[in-house]
Amino acid sequence: MTSEPPNVLSPKGITDEHAAAEDAPVFPAGAGITGDTSVDGLITHLAGIPGLPIDEHNALYTGLHDGLLAELNADLSADHDAS
Repeated sequence: MTSEPPNVLSPKGITDEHAAAEDAPVFPAGAGITGDTSVDGLITHLAGIPGLPIDEHNALYTGLHDGLLAELNADLSADHDAS
């Protein structure tokens, strides 16, 4: 006679299935708008993270970091008219 094991309760009284659902990552609904078009363009790539294989996360975050660093270090004087 074989039977399925009953749902095991955790110390908190939560079934294994419920605990697994609670451990799932929660992603924000979307990237915010910063008002800087260059930065906004970069952070839109964050929306693809939930569907991206984990081994590709590092490349996405590295590219985002490098792009944001480049924007931070950009010469802003080129964006302003000389008076």
